[in-house]
Amino acid sequence: GPDKNSNRWFESVLKDQPGVLIRKEAAHIISALYCLSKTGTVKGSPHMPTPGILLDGPPGTGKSMIVNHCVHWARSTGEWLVVFLPEPSRLMLGHGLFQREEGDEAGGRILQPEFAEDILKHIKAANQDKLAKIAYSGGEGNCAEAIDAFLAQTASAKEKSAVGVVVGVMESLKAQTEFPLLVAVDEINALRGVSKYRDLNMTPVPGSNIVLAELFGRFLEADYKRGVVLGAATRTGLYQNVPLPPFARKPMQVSGISREELKTFLTYQQNMGELFTPITDELIDYLFFVTSGRCVTPSELAAPC
Repeated sequence: GPDKNSNRWFESVLKDQPGVLIRKEAAHIISALYCLSKTGTVKGSPHMPTPGILLDGPPGTGKSMIVNHCVHWARSTGEWLVVFLPEPSRLMLGHGLFQREEGDEAGGRILQPEFAEDILKHIKAANQDKLAKIAYSGGEGNCAEAIDAFLAQTASAKEKSAVGVVVGVMESLKAQTEFPLLVAVDEINALRGVSKYRDLNMTPVPGSNIVLAELFGRFLEADYKRGVVLGAATRTGLYQNVPLPPFARKPMQVSGISREELKTFLTYQQNMGELFTPITDELIDYLFFVTSGRCVTPSELAAPC
């Protein structure tokens, strides 16, 4: 809106608080998620067909930021179960401890206990109270008790059971209807690529043979009773050309930030004391040109200023 109203909003609401540039795509997704949480349907504005929404677009246009915004919103409501994988391409790159699944003579099924333990810790930290109300499909008790029992094990015992507990917890979350569930997976197309692991014949292992990657890379086959997947493509690095999961509806295309959005962003940074250059039409035109509408950090903007 007009600068006067923007300044009044900053003084009354945003001052000394972290801020995020609200993108149109994020507002649409949050509207759809709100509808799902209140009505059990996915008719929001715009209509969100199950099993969710995919984001695509050129690198640097803000896909990850939109996912982060929606995750933050869902957590802040206190209503949602949230499972968030911000960098799942790490599952594909051969880092950390891994095991070959027992009974697989070719050695092409990969288990990753360290990643599995990290995922369980994050799920617990974000959803502790709600997990206590969801029965654990992998055994007796609830999901919170299952994760606590796993974390109390010795290191060697964790290595053997970590992936199985993740699978059990996710199956429990899929089946539950007590809470709306958001599974947010950035770089979701990376999970459909070819990993850096090799089987015993030295053949590269595809993502479909990495248990955790296959689990979180599902989209159409997710079978959530009261949940939705929010996935974003990576368009940089090793997996930039891997296609998104097949989906009847075209992915939501995220374009670069507009000139007006850039002005809003610069005004906020100036109000926060992070940008001291006067905001003129010439400056906005210049930065809009050099960034090509990409989302950049304040330090990147401050450098040319």
